[in-house]
Amino acid sequence: MSSGKLDYANDVVGPFQPSQNRSWYINNLLVREALDLAVAAGVD
Repeated sequence: MSSGKLDYANDVVGPFQPSQNRSWYINNLLVREALDLAVAAGVD
């Protein structure tokens, strides 16, 4: 679709153990905690 103008890549990191149980994240964002855990583990 980009005619070769976009070169996109992902890095998969983890696993990380969240601090709360699954039901807590229904009303709260896991994203912030996941990013904080990744940064603390040295992910740039």
